[in-house]
Amino acid sequence: MDTSRNAWSMIRNLFGITRKQSGGGDPLTGLPVRSAFLQRLSQARRAGESALIVVDIAGYHQITLTYGEYTGDRVLQFVGESLVAMCRGNDYAARVGDDQFALLLSGVLSEEHVLLATHRVASLFEAPLTFDGLRILVRVNMGVCLSTTVKGAGIDQFEGAMKAMYLAKRSSESAVFYQPGETREEGDESPLLSRFKQAIENSELELVFQAKQDVQRSAVCGAEALIRWRNAELGEINPRRIVSLAKRTGDLDRLT
Repeated sequence: MDTSRNAWSMIRNLFGITRKQSGGGDPLTGLPVRSAFLQRLSQARRAGESALIVVDIAGYHQITLTYGEYTGDRVLQFVGESLVAMCRGNDYAARVGDDQFALLLSGVLSEEHVLLATHRVASLFEAPLTFDGLRILVRVNMGVCLSTTVKGAGIDQFEGAMKAMYLAKRSSESAVFYQPGETREEGDESPLLSRFKQAIENSELELVFQAKQDVQRSAVCGAEALIRWRNAELGEINPRRIVSLAKRTGDLDRLT
């Protein structure tokens, strides 16, 4: 039996809500994309307190390599539908990356309330998902940022949640709350990590071949493949930095 249908019925009965879509944008899940989500986040910050949860599917690329893109798409659809099902009246769900989703909870007053929401998300993956007879173990890492912990615009709250999510990935924790002045290793690079994920999705990385020279024979004996990333704001990123970023975001296998 299809796990996604079972989980959907469970969520609907548990929370007493009906299935709904949060507006178009992403053709696979029907969810809004990052740009629309950031606009909604800015509106929410002006309206009052909120909490943002960024959900990353751990090892998603490996799932597609092992089970195929169709099954990977089914996983994405399941996550999207599950987050939409958790939305209350003014809450908002979106797909903000290749394997990342965001859930905006409006009118949230305490960390305990948000922590309960992260537990509900994590509980969706306690048992393997089943698609067409395949049992797939899925894990997620979540970053949480409360509107009261950051100043500035919606993008600042989003970057805070992304930073916390990457900390969760590195520490293998289910969820991490963003704290200003976080001093864990390399935690201040979250904006660059977020841009790197976008660069992969937008095919901004380039493969360049550099000739290898045989000095004794004065002839070309081969070529070395190098990865390049030229960002309009940051300039050209060092290849070693790119590899480091790929390791931290779990995308290294996508570059090899």
